[in-house]
Amino acid sequence: MYLCLRNNTYHFRFVIPPEYRERFGKREIRQTLHTGNKREAQRQAIMLAAKVYSDLEEQPVSAPTLRKVFASYIHEKQLQGLRSQTIHIKKVAIKRLLAIADKGLSEYTRADAKLFRTRVLAEGKAIGTFNNQCKHINAFWHWAIAEGYTTSSPFEKLLVRDERKPSEIGKVYSTHQLKQLFAGELDKNTYKYLLPLLALYTGARLKESIQENECGNEIRELLKDYKIMARKYDQATDIFKQEARADLWDKLRLLIFRSATAIAIGSIILGVSYISVRLQIPLPLLRTGI
Repeated sequence: MYLCLRNNTYHFRFVIPPEYRERFGKREIRQTLHTGNKREAQRQAIMLAAKVYSDLEEQPVSAPTLRKVFASYIHEKQLQGLRSQTIHIKKVAIKRLLAIADKGLSEYTRADAKLFRTRVLAEGKAIGTFNNQCKHINAFWHWAIAEGYTTSSPFEKLLVRDERKPSEIGKVYSTHQLKQLFAGELDKNTYKYLLPLLALYTGARLKESIQENECGNEIRELLKDYKIMARKYDQATDIFKQEARADLWDKLRLLIFRSATAIAIGSIILGVSYISVRLQIPLPLLRTGI
């Protein structure tokens, strides 16, 4: 404990708790013990560790709050090249948690985690949205545990089970709901009317549609192109289906013809064989034993 061996010489190594690192200006304390004897090194290390703990108790500091630790977490993730969209999702999730309280990570309890879940679901957010945010918060907490800020995560096993069938999860709006959305008097030159149609024909997300088309005229022109493409696709699909049906019918007729021919030839052979046996007329095939 507190020991590391380098070049047959033991060194004292003490990892400073996260709340004291800013004051000490470093992450750990290292010092050579000038000995290769393990027992002597252990004795010196215990004495040095006791001195360090005594110094820490004389300089009490408050644990860093969630906001401060999360800023360090984001900085590290940015250095690792994490996508900006993923970082934004993490920030949204932590912002909801900060609305409950901003305190040291070890001060958050299971009750705080359940309160977070209750508030998110009470806002009408989908179960999938909450589960996704919970996973991001839990990932942050595991990073904090590895960094020594806390020892456990209150967000473990907090996910909510979605009782819907997998085929129903992606169906946000029903046909009736879509009719209600477009039933009102909407100006066809505004984004409220054009963007849903753009999403319908292209499958693009809302942000993608807004970024690529900030002008109503551009959206209308793009919609015309996609309508033409959709119409041509439908026509091509119909032609392909007709050709597939015709090809299937041709194969079926050929199969029926071949089956009928085989049945007719078999019937003729059986008939001739029966007559030859009854009339005792020898046939070349019967003579050879075939």
